[in-house]
Amino acid sequence: MISEPLWEGVRARIWVPKGKSSIQVLTEKEGNVTSALPEIAAKFTLLSRYHSALLEGYVVYKTGKTAEERKVAQLRLKVKVPTDPDLLAEIAPCQFTATDLLHLDDEDFTKF
Repeated sequence: MISEPLWEGVRARIWVPKGKSSIQVLTEKEGNVTSALPEIAAKFTLLSRYHSALLEGYVVYKTGKTAEERKVAQLRLKVKVPTDPDLLAEIAPCQFTATDLLHLDDEDFTKF
């Protein structure tokens, strides 16, 4: 049998300040969810050495087949202070899929 995994996610923005480690993952509903998704913020560390940027896209997580597994993945965004971020990432793995680059350094790409 061939099947395709079900992916669910939320719209998010990633704020990457140049030269700083304070990268933020932001959603409209939950606000700053960086502490719940430290592995996503960490992926932008190299970019922050050279550039500041604002990206928009989706935090996407692979859900399980049961309602309980889906609920665990959705609750991940509500975690404010994870006791074990590695375990959290293993239980409910996430990734960021960028759809737009809104700002890069001093360039605003939202205006034509």
